[in-house]
Formats: sequence, structure tokens, C-alpha cells
Amino acid sequence: LPALPIQYADYAIWQRRWLEEGGGLSRQLDYWTRQLAGMPESLALPTDYPRPAERGSDAASVAFTLDAALVRGLRTQADVQGATLYMALLALVQALLYRYTGQDDICIGTPIANRRHAETEGLIGMFVNTLPLRTRIDGAAGFEALLTETMRTCLDAYEHQDTPFERIVEAVSPQRNRAISPLFQVMVILQNTAAVAMPEGVTPFELEHDVAKFDLSVEFVEEGDGISATITYATDLFQRARIERMVGHLSCLGEAALAAPTQAIGTLDYLPAVERAQVLGVFNATQRAYPREARIHDFVVAQMARTPERIAVVAEEGSLTYAELDVRSQVLARSLQARGVGPDRIVGLCAERSLAMVVAIVGIVRAGAAYLPLDPDYPSDRLAYMLADSEAPVVLTQAHLRERIAPLLEGRDVHLRCLDSEWSAIEADAKDVPLADPAAATDLCYVLYTSGSTGRPKGVLNEHRGLVNRLVWMQRAYALTDADVVLQKTPYSFDVSVWEFFWPLMTGASIAVAEPGGHRDVAYLRRAIDHFGVTTLHFVPSMLTVFLENGHSVHDRVTRLVCSGEALGRRAVMTYRERFPQADLYNLYGPTEAAIDVTAHDCATVPTTHVPIGAPIDNLRIYILDALNQPQPVGVAGELYIAGDGLARGYLKRPELTAERFVADPFVSGERMYRSGDLARWNDDGTIDYLGRIDTQVKLRGQRIELGEIEACLEAYEGVENAAVVVQGEGGAQRLIAAYHPATDAVVDEDALRAHVAGMLPAYMLPAAFVSVADWPTTTSGKTDRRALADIDVTIAARTNRMPPATDDERHMAALWAEVLDLPVDAIARDDDFFELGGHSLLAVRLMARIEQSWARALPIATLFHAPTLAELVQRLHAAPAQGVLVPIKLASGRLPLFVMPGVGGNVLSFRALAQSLDKEQAVFGLQAAGLDAISSPATTVQQAAAINAEAIRSVQPHGPYRLLGHSFGGVVAFETARVLLAQGEQVESLALMDAFPTVQTADMPRGEAEAFRALCQQIGSLMGRDVDVPVDELAAMPTSEWPSVLRARGIEVGSQQLDTLRAVHDANRQAYERYVPSPMGAAIPVTLYRATNEVRPDMPADHGWKTWLPGPLRIVEVAAGHFSMLDEPAATAIAMDWRQTTNPSSYDQD
Repeated sequence: LPALPIQYADYAIWQRRWLEEGGGLSRQLDYWTRQLAGMPESLALPTDYPRPAERGSDAASVAFTLDAALVRGLRTQADVQGATLYMALLALVQALLYRYTGQDDICIGTPIANRRHAETEGLIGMFVNTLPLRTRIDGAAGFEALLTETMRTCLDAYEHQDTPFERIVEAVSPQRNRAISPLFQVMVILQNTAAVAMPEGVTPFELEHDVAKFDLSVEFVEEGDGISATITYATDLFQRARIERMVGHLSCLGEAALAAPTQAIGTLDYLPAVERAQVLGVFNATQRAYPREARIHDFVVAQMARTPERIAVVAEEGSLTYAELDVRSQVLARSLQARGVGPDRIVGLCAERSLAMVVAIVGIVRAGAAYLPLDPDYPSDRLAYMLADSEAPVVLTQAHLRERIAPLLEGRDVHLRCLDSEWSAIEADAKDVPLADPAAATDLCYVLYTSGSTGRPKGVLNEHRGLVNRLVWMQRAYALTDADVVLQKTPYSFDVSVWEFFWPLMTGASIAVAEPGGHRDVAYLRRAIDHFGVTTLHFVPSMLTVFLENGHSVHDRVTRLVCSGEALGRRAVMTYRERFPQADLYNLYGPTEAAIDVTAHDCATVPTTHVPIGAPIDNLRIYILDALNQPQPVGVAGELYIAGDGLARGYLKRPELTAERFVADPFVSGERMYRSGDLARWNDDGTIDYLGRIDTQVKLRGQRIELGEIEACLEAYEGVENAAVVVQGEGGAQRLIAAYHPATDAVVDEDALRAHVAGMLPAYMLPAAFVSVADWPTTTSGKTDRRALADIDVTIAARTNRMPPATDDERHMAALWAEVLDLPVDAIARDDDFFELGGHSLLAVRLMARIEQSWARALPIATLFHAPTLAELVQRLHAAPAQGVLVPIKLASGRLPLFVMPGVGGNVLSFRALAQSLDKEQAVFGLQAAGLDAISSPATTVQQAAAINAEAIRSVQPHGPYRLLGHSFGGVVAFETARVLLAQGEQVESLALMDAFPTVQTADMPRGEAEAFRALCQQIGSLMGRDVDVPVDELAAMPTSEWPSVLRARGIEVGSQQLDTLRAVHDANRQAYERYVPSPMGAAIPVTLYRATNEVRPDMPADHGWKTWLPGPLRIVEVAAGHFSMLDEPAATAIAMDWRQTTNPSSYDQD
């Protein structure tokens, strides 16, 4: 062998000097940090299994050969463009990943020999390095353009190949995630070393690829004129079948790209013919004959003739036979026709669940018209909009709701009739009017209003044909008989109620009508199921979970349960199968725009991962398409489109929106399809997995938020031309940031803009920061570039009239705020409000713990209400401790203030969401428990707490009338405070009790010190919006001095002094509650009980025991929330709305 000019040690020394002493490393790192800046954290590969929290190493591989013609074509294309075969192969893999993920910013790893110097060619040693190759892909450009971009990326990377990969990772510093490899998750390799001739008798041994270094590794090996290849994949993410399909997709895409190198990559057909036929044809082979010209009432009328004496509808108030329903609905239909009602006219119906509601719905449809539900629980503004938009000439209601709806009809030519008190007038209208039957299958049957991203509800127009097809399929699939009883519990403003009404009536079964509000009460539903002998019912999955968790009743008569409306979880299916072994469970999916449901799945077995939404029902087609309306292969996510006989006509008076959502079907000439906005994928068996929304809907601290609704509100402000809302931060520090672009020559006052938004949206939707952006970023297609706005810098420079911290203490406090709020420290000014910067309960407790550590001073959490700005908080830190229970949560004028009293924990911070949901003119004062100021002593009796509260209330409002509200134990204190004020000769205008009980519920009270501390932990957790459950066994196993550590272990930081204060108050209130014996209220005052329905015990009376102590009326309002979660959104907004509507209007606008 020839002598080597250098040794590996010489190379290593040279490399170190060149990189570190010669500045080479610095120059190359500058390139890599620029090249990889702002790159997506990961590639959203379609997987078969959920990604584990920590990346595994188990692997398998699939070997294949690229067609010789394809290889020749790639070589030719590369030669024409001055590229290499590797670059062409890399471009092909990138194109496939773009089609799989829809991501146009893709980074792939590649190894490089790194032997750029002739002296290293024959040297033995480790020279190989790894390069991250980031390419931005334009789906509208062709493969030719992609190859040019890939070549440029590769050549630039080769020029900077000397930097070790680990130094690149260190410099770029990506967000570390143990579930994924940093910078890239796919490796592409081309081996082009000549094959070594084996001596005679020697056979090569293929090594197994059993270690997954990345999600996917694609290795190509040149073998003469051909290429053999292997895809190694992580088996904890992928099944072999998916990788085998990937091989076919890669070949098809390559052939299509070479056949038309300038055709847009996003439009190239990469599905093999068999798979394309499968997803478009085989999976959609749903054609089945049904009476296409029939109207839904044809089936109902025929059933009335077949079984006139059978019970059609039953409720607590009584029942109707089919014959009685026939007579009453026919009378109503004739009376409506006498008023000019007919096909495609809309009749409003404002009623509570009752026999009259069923009569009305059947009667309206028999008249040839469409019914419009006007839910009496809706806000008046929404009802007024629906009435005006629909132009309903007739509205039907009930006597007790007449005053709810009549004011909304003033000034309009609308005929209002009560179904109960004015039935004789309805009969008079119908007299001598023969029943006409003019409706066609293509006429309207029902109109439902749904919310939209613009904030303006839209009316969905559904025709008879779609509903007939849907219910004929349902009967064929699930075979209802005249022995069945269907529970009608879904609010009639939701489309599930449509089948609850009509399916039983067209098959001879009976409808059991749940009482008004009963759909939210699990205990009532259990009783109703048994009382009515219900066999068939519907649950949204979240309510099914509550139903299954509360109690273990068997309900032997239940034979089928239908789920829809939300994603159904695997655990719920498993529990249902255990609890109801005799009953079938079906998971259905469909939007209001497509006749209730369009897919169905029989949950006969418990799935291993997702619960599918099933396969298309009769005469419906489902397409799963990419952004350019190309069909996605099996297992790859895309937007779900719906076509066939179930589609709605469109949106009432919204032609632009109808054209946007109902588009031409590219696969069936002359037909339409509906864009659902849902993300889904096909499974091998033709069922579908629902994967969530693809629009701008986000979930923040448990609340679903439509970013488009906030953006519409921003853009409605004069002077704002463009707006976008993004989410910044991680975990509990996530917050909404509003970016806006002022119109030319416009000056936008940020405080006025903030006030405008706060006046239109609930508190949980308010952005934490508003940032003016002079140069509005857009994509190549002219749309707002949300990715560019995602990391927008929220700094003082971006805002006006802000002063930086002025003292050392203010600067230190700003550093604490920055840490807690996950903001840059220079983004915080002296006059910034903690809550407006994104602070909430969890972060407030964390901040107070940091303050205690820094200044050895424990401030009550309620201090943030007194002093929400940075400067005010620092002043409070050095001021003399303030003593008292009164906390101004929301200062305002114009209306009588509301005084709110908290639960056993004593802290009023939890009322912030409720306060923000009330009118801006409504002042709210909290009455925190005595002792929380760390100065006064806790009250030892409820009566003492009430006396303290009454004195504090009269310090700001000397005389009544007073408005009081209390949550949990605070409800008891509010009740007793009302008694004190009445005894002082004052007037109490209203008392609201939020899930409160007049006497302690023994089963809920802790026994012993460990249980008491566990209850305290739950209270602190609820204050922060977290579910904190500490097992008593865990506490019993450790010294009491170590108990605070269980909170820290669960991510909750509470200062030691603060915890001692909270514990003292919690224990004192708990003991006071245990000793309390109520006395009757001294006068009849209006009292409302807001009853949480998610945690109802079967033995608990609906009034919680309050009627015994109240001489006046008690109004009960059920809230679909838990005991603690009713203080959070969306329940807080619902309670605020109800309280606002029912509070005496005469006390508004006080001088």
C-alpha cells in the first residue's frame, strides 16, 4: 500500500484549528442558524399509532426496487438541470412528504462523507457528518422547480459541511422533545459505492434494520442502471402496510412528475389506480333505492293510519295516541295554511319540550312549511336576529313564553299563536279549511341556525329528500319496532333532535319526551329511562361519559344507544360495553349541513386506538381531499367532503357562504359536495377516523375558541385593516396575541381597541396583548402569513404610551412577571395589567409564590384585583398591610353592584370570569374570607362571617336594594348575609346561589387532618383551573411537614406563608359550615339556585334543600358544568347572561 500523506490525528488537529481558530466554525454556524431559523418543530407524518412521549428504537424495514424506466427518467431530468441523481431522489421524497403532510417547509437529514480533501481519500477514520437539508416547497410549482430548489439547498449545505451536526443542533437550539429527533425526522441516503465481487463460495448476509434512529430512513442503492431501496421505519409509529403503500406512492409520484415536470406538484396523481378506485369508488359504493320523491310526513301519516291507537308521544304531562296526534297536527296544519303558510315558508317555534312541541313540529311539516326552532334559552338578541333573518310569518309558542317572544316581534307583521292557551283560536282558524298537501321532496323541512366564525349565526336550509334518505337508512340499519321507546332529550335547535322526533313516528314506536332541562340532569335521565321504558336514546360523548361515571344502573330495556356531536373516546366505549352488554352502541358523524349524519360505525368491539366515525351511509359519498382537492390515500389526513342526497340546500340569504362551502363535485359531474372543515383519514377497511378541525379553532385552558370570531371583532373596529390572532406560550402560560394592521393614515388607540373587543367577547376570548404591525406579512397567494406572526415580539416598542419600570423593585417585579407570563422582560411596562398580559388564576398563585421568595412577604392573591398593574403591585408590597374583606373585582358605575362570596377556600379570584362576562356597567365586589389578609382572624361561625360581610357591603353601598351571590359555602354565607341585611331594615333585591347547600353534605366533608388537607389541595387546584386530587394514602405515608410538597410535585407553586394562611381559613370555614344550622329567611326575596348538573347525586333533591328556609319563590337553573368548573368558561358566561336577564331592570341606570 502507498504511504499516506497524513494520519487521522493530523486531520483532526487541522479541522479543530480551521473551525475554531480560523473562524471557519463561526462562519458556518452563521449559515446554519440563518438557514434553519423559524423551522417547524417536526414533520406531521401520517402515523398508525399515537406518537409516544419518548421516542422508541424498535424498527422494521421494507425493501423494494425502483422501476428502471423511472430511474432513467430521474437521471435524465437531473442531467438536464445540472443536478445529481441523489438530488433528484431527494426532491422526489420531499414531494411525497409534502403531499402527505401539506407542509411546505420540510427538513430532511442526509449523511455526507466529508472527504473534501484529496489527502483524506485513502485515510481510515470517522469523517462522516450529518446535514439537515431544509427546502421550502411551492405546491403550485412543478417537479422541475423543486429539483432546482433542492439542488441549491444541497450545494449550499455542501459548502458548510464541516460543522459537526451536534454543533448545528446546539446553535439552532430547537425546542427539545423526547418524542422526536431534533431538526429532522426523515433521513435520505444514496449508496453509490461499487459492489464488491464476492469470492467463490461466499454469500452476502443481509443485516436486519432493527434500530430506528429516525421516524423514517429511506436508503437508495445504485446497482448498475437500477436502484434498490429500503425504508426503515419506527414500529411504534407505523404499520408495515402503510410503508408498503408509501413505496407505491413514491413510484407513482415519480412517474407523474417526470411525465409532466412543470405541472404543479400539488396536482400530480400519486395514487396507484387500484387505490384511487378504492377511496373514490369502493368505499363510496352506497347506492341504494329509496322513495326519493317522498316527504317525511308521508311516512308519519301512513303510520297514523296503521296504528291509530298506539301511543305516539308520552311525557310527564300525559300522552297522545297516533290518532290524537293526527287530529291535532292536522288542525294546526290547516290553521297555518289559512294564514298563507306553504312550501318553503318558515314557521318559528318557541317552546319547551312537551307534547305541544311534537304536535307543532308535525303540524308545521304537514302544512308544507319548514320549522325553525327558537330556543327560549337563547339570548334575546340572537332570537331577534333569527326572526328577522328568517322572515317567519308565523311564530308558535306557549303561554308562559309569550312575553319572552312577543317583544321581539314588535313592528313586524308576524302572527303569534300560543299552542296551549290559544288552541281554540287555532281550531277556529282551521275551520272549513281543507288540508292541502303541496310540498315536494325538494322543499324545505327544517331550518337550524348554527354559529359561524363571523359571529353571526347562519340558517341551514334542509330539505325533505335528505332527511327521508337519512331516516330510511337508519331504519334499515337499526330496525326500530312498535315496541321501542325513543327518548327525546336533545334540544330541538340541534339536528339530532330531528331523528328523535321523526324516526319513531314513521315506524310505530313511541317518543318519550324528557322534561325541560332534563337533558342536562343525569339523575333525572336515569329515572326517565326507567319510568318510560326507554329502549333507544342519544348522547353526545361527553354526556355519555358523565352518565357512565355516575351510578351503575343497568337499564335493562335499553337496546341501542347512538353517539354523535363530538369525538367518541375508546374508554367510553369500553365502559359502555361493560355496563350495557345487552345494548348496541353506534358512533355517528355529520354536520347540520348534511341531514344530521353521514357516516356510522357499530362499536361492537373496543378499538385499539381511535373510535372510527364509520363508513358512509346510503346514498352519501365521502371524499378525503388535500388542499388542492386531490384524493388522499388510505391513512393520510385530509379535509372531509360530503356529497350525495343528504346535502342541505345551503345557507339562508348567504349566497357567498353557500358557494364557498357547497362546491362542485370534481368526481361526479353536475353534483355538489360540502366542505366540512374537519380533518379525517381513511382506514384500510373503509371506515374513517375523525382527527379534529383544520380551521382556526383552538383550545385554551379548556375553552374552545374560534380565532376568526376574535379577528372579525378586531376588523370591525374603525381604522383596523387586517387582524390575526395567534397563540403564544406553552402550557399554563399560553395566551392570545392580537396583531392588527392599521389602515392608511389611521391611528388606532390600543386602549380603545381593547375596550371595543372586551365589550363584544366573553372574558376567556380576550387577547392578552394587542400589537400593531406596520408591514403586514402575506403569503405568495396574498393571504395573511400566520406563521410569520406566530412569534411576533410583544414589546413596549410595539405599543404606545408605556413607561418602563422605574425602580430596582419594579425591575425585579418585571423580571418575575416575565418569568411567570413567559414574556420578554422588556415587554412589561409600569402600567401593564397582569390579567391583560395573559395572567390567570394559576399564574397569579405562581407569581405570589415568587414574590414571597424574593421579598419574604406574603401577599393575598386578591391583591392583584386591588393592584393589577406592576407599579401598583410594587407599591402594595411596601405599603402597610391592608385589612378587610372587600375586594373590588370590577369597578363600574350605572348599575347596583353585585357582591359575590366564595367557597370554603375564601378566595374571590375565581369570580373573575363571571365578572368579566357581565355588562361593562356592572360593578362586582368580592367578599373574601376574613383571615386571608394574614392580619385578621378567620370567622369561626357562618353568622360571624355574614356580619363582617354586611358591614363591608354597607361601607360602599349604605342602603339597599342589594344584590348578592355566593358559590358553594359562599352561598350559605350569602344567604345568612341577606338575613342580616333584612334584619337591619334593608331590601335585598336578589340572591343567587351557585351549587350551594344550606347544610353540610356529610359525604363530602373530610374526616381527619389528611382528608382536610386533601380538600384544601382540591380548592387550590380549582382556583387555578386544575384538577388536583391527592390520595389520602399518599399523605398518610409522609410527615405533615412534607405535605406541601405534594402541591409542588403537581406543578403548583404556593409560598409557605401563603399556604399557612389558606389552610387556616379553609379549616375555619369548614368547621363553621359543619356547625351551621340555618334559620328561615326573614322575608320573601327572589332567589335563584344555579345547579351544577355534571356531578349530581341521585339522592339529591333538585332544590338542594333550600325551599325549607325560603318563604319566597326559588328559581332553579341547571348549568352543564361541575361544582368548580361552573366558575369557568363557558358556564360563567351562561350564568352571567341568565343573571343579567332576570335581575330587576328597574334597578338599572341608578343616579
